[in-house]
Amino acid sequence: MTSFFLVPTECFRYAKSILCMSPDHAYRYNVWKSACSFFYKCSTRLPIELLDGFEGLLTNVKNCMANRNVELSQLATKAYLALLKRAGHLLCEQFRLAGLTESPIHTPVLTTARSDLFISLIKHLTQNVSTQSTSLPETVVAITGLSHICEISGLLMSSHEFLNVICCVLDRIQSTELNRIKMFSTTSISIDGYDASQLLLATTTIYRVVQFTVLPKINRATNHTDLERAIKITDQLEQLAMQLALLCVELYSFAPVKLSTVLGAAIQSAAEHMTKTELRSTNIWLTGANDFAAQLIYRAVIRCCCHQPIVFAPLQIPATTGSPRQQKVYNPLPDAPITCRDYVPLWQALLGLEQSMVSLMYLI
Repeated sequence: MTSFFLVPTECFRYAKSILCMSPDHAYRYNVWKSACSFFYKCSTRLPIELLDGFEGLLTNVKNCMANRNVELSQLATKAYLALLKRAGHLLCEQFRLAGLTESPIHTPVLTTARSDLFISLIKHLTQNVSTQSTSLPETVVAITGLSHICEISGLLMSSHEFLNVICCVLDRIQSTELNRIKMFSTTSISIDGYDASQLLLATTTIYRVVQFTVLPKINRATNHTDLERAIKITDQLEQLAMQLALLCVELYSFAPVKLSTVLGAAIQSAAEHMTKTELRSTNIWLTGANDFAAQLIYRAVIRCCCHQPIVFAPLQIPATTGSPRQQKVYNPLPDAPITCRDYVPLWQALLGLEQSMVSLMYLI
């Protein structure tokens, strides 16, 4: 049974070599798709020795991300983020195994190769976030990537440098249009449902790292300037998390089933992580995040109440003429009004209701 969970290093090396193939040998991208899918699904088994040459692997994956083939680009994006998450985890493990976190008088140090890798990753991602010409989807990927290496960043970087990076992320997100959702807009500043869900998850991750990694380090250093700045950033992150969560709530009822599932999972995850942060935090200045989940549910209910409770009038299906082959199938869903019933799956997830209670909610 153990062998089922083990992925030989040779498999990763082979998948890496596949991404180096020329387009002539990629068989219409199918081989590249397979390699990206492998890295996405098996990234948690990536051995630490493959961090050597990791930048080259990421470069090849990013080339696939930029490919015009939509399926390949999507798989490569998933693989890219999964690999970044694994790299962040492995670097954190190395840092902690060194035992340097036990003594605040020592400067955290990784091997030269690992330090160079971290510097390269943080520089590339920060540049993508701060560049205004970067498209919103690319910016979301960069911010998500930063959240994956956020913990090791908080451990290795000085508090001042780390807070500068977080300020860059905040400025970039807040420069987008969060107040109104334009589902079918083509402007680069509009946020769709998937981007909103990813930004929400990234924001809550960064918030947690600031609370449990950066603030304690600032306290040990007794740096009052950085402490005041960190408290302000913490408050901004919490407000942004609430704003993004409510954004996901507003998009939920308009989204197709697959996207609504993603939105619901992001909202639930944000509520759970923010609540755990509140319970574990010992910071006496943590007042803004008090009962995040309760505030989120209250504000979400207010937004749901803007819709009709239930629709009793039957839908008017237009009369059709001609042969059955000439008749078009009428789909009433795009014209159907949004009601409270559309939010039932979301409330079931947030409130932890059993399936037997759902039928009662449909009667409201």
